[in-house]
Amino acid sequence: MNFYTNPLRIAWVLCLTLIAVNFSLVFSPPSVLIEITQEDGIIENGSAIFLLVAAIVFFVAYVKSKTIRTHGEEKRGRNLFFLLLGLFFFVCMGEEISWGQRIFNVETPDILVNLNYQEEINLHNFRIFEGKNPDGSQKGGLSAVFTSHRIFYMLILAWTLLIPVTYKFVPKIRQFLLRIHFPVHPIKIGILALSILIFARLLKVVMQNPSEDFNHGIVEIAELNLAVVIAYAGFYWLWHTVRQGREEKAEITFDA
Repeated sequence: MNFYTNPLRIAWVLCLTLIAVNFSLVFSPPSVLIEITQEDGIIENGSAIFLLVAAIVFFVAYVKSKTIRTHGEEKRGRNLFFLLLGLFFFVCMGEEISWGQRIFNVETPDILVNLNYQEEINLHNFRIFEGKNPDGSQKGGLSAVFTSHRIFYMLILAWTLLIPVTYKFVPKIRQFLLRIHFPVHPIKIGILALSILIFARLLKVVMQNPSEDFNHGIVEIAELNLAVVIAYAGFYWLWHTVRQGREEKAEITFDA
């Protein structure tokens, strides 16, 4: 199978291209960057769309995975991890748009107004997950580390990079993941996710823009790019699941 007939290679190139284009937006005039990365802007909605695509793709992969074959091991039954990943990214999508609060003009319940930093219907903006105190000062200690954004980053890096690396180099971990049929994808996906976060951090340092809205824009673009990587990972597993199903049908036909 050459490059032009391999959907995964084409999708990988499209993924890299889209990430490069997104990061190029950082070099737009500051007013433009701030405009497109504001609440309900094109960047935030783009993140929600890619997360929704990822959720749908993992749901389809779950339905298609009638036989689990992970790294040579085979087991009858659907892969529950695809369903869990689909649910997780659906929740992430909902959180990104505050569950459609502004789309449907839903008022924030009084009980959430004081709990939520932005007075919205979501969990990730709860004050406990924010990096700032109610008076605007920066939090310290673990409270400053475990913000909603950083928790999300850590989960994504654990899924895309830490697990594949330990699978490759730690035999006991590899045996455990094989036993539970956890879908371990190529390490390059995790390297790309880590590179996005590092590059976003470097952009903040190099550009040294004092505007909080400008720096927030860089974060929003980085999160859009992470959503692109997540969608690619979903497509990766859907492609493998569908191909596996076709191979099994071919084997059945041959045996008959």
